[in-house]
Amino acid sequence: MTAAQDILGGRAAVLLALLDGPARATSLHDRIRGRASNLVVVTDGACRKAMSCLVRDGLVAPLEIVGTVAGFELTRAGRTEAEGLRAACIALAKPMPAVKIVAALESKSA
Repeated sequence: MTAAQDILGGRAAVLLALLDGPARATSLHDRIRGRASNLVVVTDGACRKAMSCLVRDGLVAPLEIVGTVAGFELTRAGRTEAEGLRAACIALAKPMPAVKIVAALESKSA
């Protein structure tokens, strides 16, 4: 497992992919693969499980056309969470400033 896989699980990957707009599950897989350059692997099962949990938690809603689920979209709460995740990913990607480490001076007793 890579560092990216440790940080970005299926739930986060799906939320971030849905920031681009509603999509079917297969389109979500393509979006995730395209963004993560194969660093994050979300299987069909993991994606379905994540979608089920996200719907249950009210972060994603199914799009229905004539009684058939045609895809999924973020709810207002889901968009808020996804935008927070995106901001966190961007913050992690920024280079850290150089830090100068100074050894503590030993006190001299007279």
